[in-house]
Amino acid sequence: MNETLTKLQTVTAVGGETSVTFNNIPQNYTDLKIFASVRGARTGAPVDNLLIGFNGAYTNVTSISVYGAGSGAAASGTAANWVGIVPSSDGSSSTAYTYSNTEIYIPNYTSSNYKNFYSDSVSEYNGTTSYTLFEAGLWSSNAAVTSISLKLDVTLGFIQYSEFALYGIKNTSTILSNSIKATGGFITTDSSYVYHTFLSAGSFQPTTKLLADVLVVAGGGGGSMGGGGAGGLVGLFNQSLTAGTSYPIQIGAGGSAGGSASTSGGNGVNSYFGTTLAIGGGGAGHGDTSGNSGGSGGAAGGSGSTSYVGGAGTSGQGNNGGNNGNFTSANFPGGGGGGAGGAGGSATGNNSAGNGGIGSGAYSAWGLATQTGQLVNGVRYYAGGGGGGFGNADQGFENAGYGGYGGGGNGSEDSSVNFPGTANTGGGGGGTSSNGPGSAGGSGIVIVRYKA
Repeated sequence: MNETLTKLQTVTAVGGETSVTFNNIPQNYTDLKIFASVRGARTGAPVDNLLIGFNGAYTNVTSISVYGAGSGAAASGTAANWVGIVPSSDGSSSTAYTYSNTEIYIPNYTSSNYKNFYSDSVSEYNGTTSYTLFEAGLWSSNAAVTSISLKLDVTLGFIQYSEFALYGIKNTSTILSNSIKATGGFITTDSSYVYHTFLSAGSFQPTTKLLADVLVVAGGGGGSMGGGGAGGLVGLFNQSLTAGTSYPIQIGAGGSAGGSASTSGGNGVNSYFGTTLAIGGGGAGHGDTSGNSGGSGGAAGGSGSTSYVGGAGTSGQGNNGGNNGNFTSANFPGGGGGGAGGAGGSATGNNSAGNGGIGSGAYSAWGLATQTGQLVNGVRYYAGGGGGGFGNADQGFENAGYGGYGGGGNGSEDSSVNFPGTANTGGGGGGTSSNGPGSAGGSGIVIVRYKA
């Protein structure tokens, strides 16, 4: 079950308390969990038992346990209220300054059925043995749990620094069902926001007035000898959206692959949310052309004698594509396409094509919540540029450019192998050698989010 964990209350003993109680427990969670680090005040005994009560009483609670000490065989038994084991305060019977650790889980605590619970408790004694207790219990009451009490089975209480923490747990499906305020797209939540993800055309319609954030990524440009530019990326925050209004959404397709030495890559198609527009990425140049302008610019194609430049990116949406070089060899290295987070790399010397520009990781939380974008070292990126192609013949891959994080396709030196931009990232297509076609750009994406 996909869950969220929220700390509700913490109690730290100052010493001498005979019980602790969590009162006024909120009723808007699915389950409850208690973590306890405990040591008792009694001396001369290795272990006491931690007991649980509900709604101000310790009645109508039964439990069955499995427990063991050291290397001895495990035993089982029945008892009322047991949930944990607690070491005594003196070092002669237990390890000094060591507290037991107990976890208690109470599912469906607001239901009108009897409440079951389970616990897991461990403690260590002077390095010679250890105690383990697993407990399953039942509170035979139809009432919702509004308070929980914990005490020892002896009259002496807890010593200083014993600590008890209560957490509320929500199933994210419960959060989602209570938080959806619009229709359209694939709907997910990270408990802080609700996300509507569009991988194809559709509409977003609020059922109430909303303040929403919007991410729009256009289709990436196609690669040729150079790498294709990433689709434009636009992020808007705190947009006031009207209840009942349908906001049209278009997802831009990736640009077509160029014919390498003879044809430039096609520009990516624009994406939009309502009137908010992200510009398609620029297509890459072939052997004798500069890259196209776009959301991010396409890179220049390789040339043996003439310098060509990358296309311009759109301000606020992307960056320029990389240049080729004015070289005399026949290796023909192309530049890398521009990305949302950085310009495409220019070809260097006679032997290296340019890398694609890095995409944007600014919306990584959106990608993590919706499982979109390209995941790299824990960060999700959108709109990376395509890597430049290399060579006048099929020579391998060591000199081609890499695609930028965010779905940019790698460049190639082999006319039979190409690397398109990743779908729904806005990544630019990778370039290739002069003997083969380039790669298509990746399609775009639109994500709308609002507070859960």
